Amino acid sequence: MSSLLKWTESQIDRFDSMASKALNISVKTQDSEIAGLEIQNEKLKEEIRAIKFNSNSQLKEKFYTPSP
Repeated sequence: MSSLLKWTESQIDRFDSMASKALNISVKTQDSEIAGLEIQNEKLKEEIRAIKFNSNSQLKEKFYTPSP
């Protein structure tokens, strides 16, 4: 039973390498997801600016009365 718990140095290195690669892939995936969310956030900000601009323009058209 105790022989199952004994890992050779090469097994430990191989496991460490696989774990490191998996973590690296995970971090890269999360980084790309964050980048995607940042792009979506910028697009939403642009849409909000456009809506505000349109709303302000419509309000000005509706309530602005030029002086004679």
